Amino acid sequence: MNNLTPDSTLRLPRSTKEQNHLNPTSISSTAPSTTFLMSLLIPFLCWANILSTLLPLFTFLDTERLHSQSKVYISGVKAGLNPPTQLTLSSESKNIGFGIVVDADATVEGMGKEVAEGDAVPVGTDFKFTVTLHNSTVHHLQTGDFAVTLNVRDSSGVTIYTKTEDRRKSNAALTFTYSLKSASIPAGVLLFVFDVANAGGVHTTHTVKYLFNVPMIASQISFAGVTGGAAPSYKFGDKLKVTVVPANYPDLRAVTALDTKDAAGKSASETRKFFLDISTPHGTLLQSVRGAPQKDSKYLFEFTVPATLDFIGNLLVALRYEPVEGSSVPLNNFDSALGELYSEAFHLNFTVKAQLVVSNLDKKAFKTQLYYGNDVEFSFEIQDTLTKSSVSQGAQEKATVNLVLQHQEDGRPKVFTSASQAATQNKNTFSVSYSVNPNAIQGSGILGLIAHNADGEEVPLYADSSLKSQVKYNIVIGGDINVASKIHSQEAYVSPRLVGTLFHETAFVVQFTLDSQGKALKDAVLKCNVSAAGESLFTVPVASNDDGVYSTSWILPNSQPSTKFLLQCYREVDRLRALEAKEFKEKRKRKELEAKGESTANLSEEPLSLTPFFEISVHHDAEDAYQLPIRTEVLFTTLLAAAFAAAYYKMTSYTAK
Repeated sequence: MNNLTPDSTLRLPRSTKEQNHLNPTSISSTAPSTTFLMSLLIPFLCWANILSTLLPLFTFLDTERLHSQSKVYISGVKAGLNPPTQLTLSSESKNIGFGIVVDADATVEGMGKEVAEGDAVPVGTDFKFTVTLHNSTVHHLQTGDFAVTLNVRDSSGVTIYTKTEDRRKSNAALTFTYSLKSASIPAGVLLFVFDVANAGGVHTTHTVKYLFNVPMIASQISFAGVTGGAAPSYKFGDKLKVTVVPANYPDLRAVTALDTKDAAGKSASETRKFFLDISTPHGTLLQSVRGAPQKDSKYLFEFTVPATLDFIGNLLVALRYEPVEGSSVPLNNFDSALGELYSEAFHLNFTVKAQLVVSNLDKKAFKTQLYYGNDVEFSFEIQDTLTKSSVSQGAQEKATVNLVLQHQEDGRPKVFTSASQAATQNKNTFSVSYSVNPNAIQGSGILGLIAHNADGEEVPLYADSSLKSQVKYNIVIGGDINVASKIHSQEAYVSPRLVGTLFHETAFVVQFTLDSQGKALKDAVLKCNVSAAGESLFTVPVASNDDGVYSTSWILPNSQPSTKFLLQCYREVDRLRALEAKEFKEKRKRKELEAKGESTANLSEEPLSLTPFFEISVHHDAEDAYQLPIRTEVLFTTLLAAAFAAAYYKMTSYTAK
């Protein structure tokens, strides 16, 4: 017997005699043909059954339960040998959706103003919806074995109103009405969802959307354990607990509490999503905490302060509501005691205090006399003396520990940082490695470890629990830096001079290396000024590779006569240092004039004092420059055309053969 699907039945009415005819021992030689034919037809009939079930989905048939059958009769080759075999395939019943049209009408009460679908509606808006259903045979379906339900949902997905129309007996026009009487729902999209259902469930849905705009506020704000208007302050491991009552503030006049029950009388608070965002003063988001609903419409936001560098210092708090669709809605801070909004300049904030000390410091044979090319390696851990906890970097890139090289400028309280290297952390251990590169300023300096929070602000890092001194060491950087420049031809390696005339232009490429005590110096940040005959021409950038080879280039129009160029290279660190010195002098002069009561309008600008790090002379000899007799682009075009012609000739010759 052939295996069919569970929904198919094989009906073979036979007598005993007929059954004998089907016995393999007595069947005629033509019987295998019938069996083979059945094996081919059964899959065909299964697919025909599936198609007959799916076809109505494309034609909006009604919701009646459908039943399809496919029958075929297979007879034997000789009359009377095999009785007709009836194969019946039955499909499961399906629910097919209606076509639905909803005519929406929204009018503001007392104004007669109509609001288009999708626009903002205020409190006092009356809605009327006319629903029309149809299927493949009835264009205006008003009655039948189905019901239509309207669910009004606010922006959190809470059903605030529901009504069902049973259409089994009613033949009246299908209309729904709703009035928005209160601002007790959160801002955002307002959904009118129409569901058509029968005994098999909902099979047709249509949604109409409007927008409900209303200012939302965070009222009755309270930090647990903080009284008398004191600024909240925490330590690592403390629990931050903030309670608020989210509400609406329509027309900025009266506070309207949000409904806490849905249309069925169940709690709506769990469905609504309110968040407390913790961020830095510069706007870096550190943590979002979802509020848990409490009694009296309150939400509790609870968060444990982690022992990381991100959270050290002053942090800001902002509250927001997150609807099911669309952007988050900020909750304005509301002073419930005074019954008014806080000023825009006011921000909820709290402070996380810490006292950081270095422990298990390994300086790897560190010396205070350093030379260019020397390596400095530190490994250490950080402890907070207030909580005895181990401190980690945190998630933000700026929140880390840096090994810095600083210099105290004469007459200036502020130190200048010429180099900084970020540490990495593995479990509780920080590690940092720094090679004294050409950016380091020669002479006396301070090498120290400095911690930073998420905004990159410095956090004191002390040498021990006495908190008397930070991790800083007075050092001296010495050593000479040698500049090696070479001239190369088209073969490979150039320096200070490579001159070739391309496109009737002269290209200059300069390559050089820096070393100290035989060790190549990498990572110098440089720019070079090109001048000729005492006249400054332009500034060019300098690139370098992993091998410590630096290069710069420029192009001048037309063939250049024999010229001597001067390449003056400046460190970026020297430029920044000179700018700081210039600004300091200008500020000091301005303060002196203001102290005397004199005008600062005619204050002259201080000159920028900058000395080249090194210089390279580039000699261009016009007789040595290789010049082409024609423009290079013409030569390239000619060569490409010749190559194409040769390839085409070979191809046609090969084809002809």
